[in-house]
Amino acid sequence: MPVRNTIWKVGAQPQLLKEAKLPSEQTLEQMIVAEPAVLSAD
Repeated sequence: MPVRNTIWKVGAQPQLLKEAKLPSEQTLEQMIVAEPAVLSAD
């Protein structure tokens, strides 16, 4: 089941960020390896 979140850029004029899709699960895995903080600050 897909999960959707609404994310806003905070500032004097809050701006809704565009929805995007990852092309594959492998892309997500590569992002996590490159920057583990994507999952958690811990």
